[in-house]
Parts: sequence; structure tokens; C-alpha cells
Amino acid sequence: MNILDIGYFRAIQSLQHQEAPNSIDELISAIEKSFNELSSESLNNVFLTLQLCIGYKEEDKPNFTGSFYSKTKAMVEELLKEYDNVCTLRVRMPISSDLNNPRNFITKIAKYDKVVNIPNSMTVLDELLPISIEMAKRNCKGIWNFTNPGVISHNEILEMYRDYIDPKFKWTNFTLEEQAKVIVAPRSNNEMDASKLKKEFLELLSIRGSLIKYVFKPNKKNLTAATAI
Repeated sequence: MNILDIGYFRAIQSLQHQEAPNSIDELISAIEKSFNELSSESLNNVFLTLQLCIGYKEEDKPNFTGSFYSKTKAMVEELLKEYDNVCTLRVRMPISSDLNNPRNFITKIAKYDKVVNIPNSMTVLDELLPISIEMAKRNCKGIWNFTNPGVISHNEILEMYRDYIDPKFKWTNFTLEEQAKVIVAPRSNNEMDASKLKKEFLELLSIRGSLIKYVFKPNKKNLTAATAI
């Protein structure tokens, strides 16, 4: 039994405690009923909570195979480990200050009809791309979790978008189960342990601090200037 098992059992137990069994048979029946009623979203939340407490390190092998894209990335990373002159940067949910770029994570979720609200590690390109150049100069090798330290949720980002960019902006959440019905391939959610990168570049900002400095404040300044004109 591991920590993840205990989390699953506790989630089942929380439902079982809503029953009032008076015998062993009724207790077994209540447990079976609780197991069947426990949603996949609750189980996923247990898994995500454990991830947020630990964070994936560079030594951890990729374990999400829900899409062809993810499978091929994991395969290539494994192959590149055989070369001692390669630097592999694990980028996640890239964000830039260009809010008109359709590949920008913020631009994407701002246009969705509904979004999930899951904490994730993310990469602010305006801060990290210059760091990648410096890494090449320092001859950094191996695998690096190339994200800003910490995690941030979809709602937290959209709240900042509303506060800095569009005061009238609104959005609607839906569950992971509801999302699964409308997407082509499953999505991964996780926290990358960025301590290795932070140790090498002490000035690296947290994900929230980086978003404010490199994305939202510059865009708010540009909007203010445009309004003044």
C-alpha cells in the first residue's frame, strides 16, 4: 500500500461514513456502494493532490500516455538520454506576452466555452527563453524541467486576465468528466519540480510572479497607452 492507495481509500471511506450499517454484511454493502458511487473526478483529484505535494523530477520517467503526442515525446526523451551532449527542456503549457498568438495557453483558454480548474506547472516564455540561451552558454546538459516554480490553476489565470486585461471577461467551469466528453485526447495535469532550474538561475520567478511581470503588466500598460491615444 502506498500514499496514493490511502488517498483512494479515504475518499471511499468519506462516502461510506454517510451510511449507518448495523452488521458486517451491511458494512460490506455500504463500502461496495461507496466504491461504485465514487466519481473518476474525485479519484483524479486525489492523484493530482499527491502530485502537487511531490512534483515530477527530472529523474522521473514520463507516465502519461493518453495521447499520441505525449507518447512520442516520452519516446524521444528516452532516446535522447543516450547522448551526453544533449539538453532536453520539458516545457509545459507555454505562455507568452503575445495575447494574440493562438498557441498561447492564455489565449486558448480565454476563448474556450468552458474550462476545467486544475493547478498545473507552466512555462512563461518571455522569462525562460532567454534562460535557455544562457543554458547553452553554460553547456547545460541532460533533462531539465523547464517551467516556472509552483503551480497555477486555470481560474487563477483567468482572474488575472479579467483584472489586468478585460474587466468584463467571464468564464464557466466544468468537470474533468464533462471535459472528457468533448476533447479528442485526454489531457495531463501535473506539477514539475523546478528546483534544479531554480538552483541554477536564482532569479527565476514563480509562475504567478512571472505572469504578472512578463505578461499581464506589460499588456495592461499597452492597453492604457492605446486608450490614451
